[in-house]
Amino acid sequence: MLQNIRAAFQALHRHRRTAKLNVFGFAIALSAVILIGLYAWRELTVNLYHQDVERIYKISGWAAPYPLATTIAGGVSEIEAITNIFSTNGICGLESADGKAVNTRFGFAAVDPDFFDVFTFPVVAGDPRNPLPDVRSIALTESAAESLFGDDNPIGQTVITTGLEGRGPYVVTAVLKEVPLNSSIRFSVVFRFNPNMNPGGGIPYGQNWKAWDCEVFAKLVPGAEVETVNRKMQEVVRARGHLRYEVERVVLYPLSDIYFNRPQVWTRFAGGEYSKVMAMIVVGAIILLMAIMNFFNLSTASSLVRSKEIGLRKVNGATRRELIVQFLSESVGVTLIAMVLALIIVNLILPLFGLFVGVPYPPILLTHPWEWLLLVGGSLAVGCIAGSYPAFYLSSIDPIRAIYSERTQTGFGVALFRKVLIVFQLVASIAIMACVFVISGQLNYLRTEVTKRV
Repeated sequence: MLQNIRAAFQALHRHRRTAKLNVFGFAIALSAVILIGLYAWRELTVNLYHQDVERIYKISGWAAPYPLATTIAGGVSEIEAITNIFSTNGICGLESADGKAVNTRFGFAAVDPDFFDVFTFPVVAGDPRNPLPDVRSIALTESAAESLFGDDNPIGQTVITTGLEGRGPYVVTAVLKEVPLNSSIRFSVVFRFNPNMNPGGGIPYGQNWKAWDCEVFAKLVPGAEVETVNRKMQEVVRARGHLRYEVERVVLYPLSDIYFNRPQVWTRFAGGEYSKVMAMIVVGAIILLMAIMNFFNLSTASSLVRSKEIGLRKVNGATRRELIVQFLSESVGVTLIAMVLALIIVNLILPLFGLFVGVPYPPILLTHPWEWLLLVGGSLAVGCIAGSYPAFYLSSIDPIRAIYSERTQTGFGVALFRKVLIVFQLVASIAIMACVFVISGQLNYLRTEVTKRV
């Protein structure tokens, strides 16, 4: 086995030009596939990391007044925890009380105490059972706490806000683990919502049924039936609330469904397009398939040069199995080198890619098991697939004919197969370029129309 692997790397060294072409082509293709994979993984797993996600629901297909949640909580026993979320798309400034950090801007969320019982946002410092004990409490993510206080302990520190109605002071009572990449509920600062606030001297939020500023999320008790909960919520709201024509909107929508836009649901936490994700996955699969086909073509074409080498190895006792191992080792080696280069390319592109898709992807630094699985497992899988046809084809060469004619007899079947691969590559390339031009034209048209209207 080791002798065959050594022979594979010696062959790669002898045929450096072909190996470089394969490595470069694979690296470009794999970098595109990895970027598409990161995008698709994030989109398809948004909000699924929460514990008991199957029991978490959004209440109402639209925004809601603050008292809706408290009214439902007081009359529906199937609700385990319920919370309002207010203005997570907003930006606020924070200043430390001593003035060391001034005008640092953060995304924020104003929530009810049950927020941390509904959603999974782990507390790394402070009381995990009660991260926001009162309306003067504030919780920061790790990055926000570091930017404000550096290496100092943030718990108990005092901050004031800019850009919000209430300036504080607020006391830091908890530090939260950084919000996961695949969360559509994003923030750096969490306030406890004050229902006694009365903007403009009007009705306090806690009693105002006309201010539709919140979104309501709830976790049901295990075994609760959605239809039963829907019926009970509507009965309670009709009896105790002050909604008139919107009661039929008070129904449950699974958290796992709300990210991909649904016509009957409005939420700040939507934004995904399922069809776009599927289209990107198809594009990624086509790019990877084209790279594999290119490897097929280059490897089978190189058989014209390597036929004498293959014939001599067979004459000297090499079995077909040993030759297959050698050629598969060559393809895996090429793929492994290409994968390393692809990861370097991806890390260089990721900041721009994150700006393009609106999500800050962290670099791939091989510090997580899935990254090693991508490097090693991906190289083995793609390498074996890419090298399978060349390995079985080249190992079947007739040694006597190869030695004396110094070329292989490709035959009609092999030639036809290569022609089919080349045609598929050309058609797929043209199709992808056409899609790019069409999508670019659509985006330019939308930008132009928006500019005209503005």
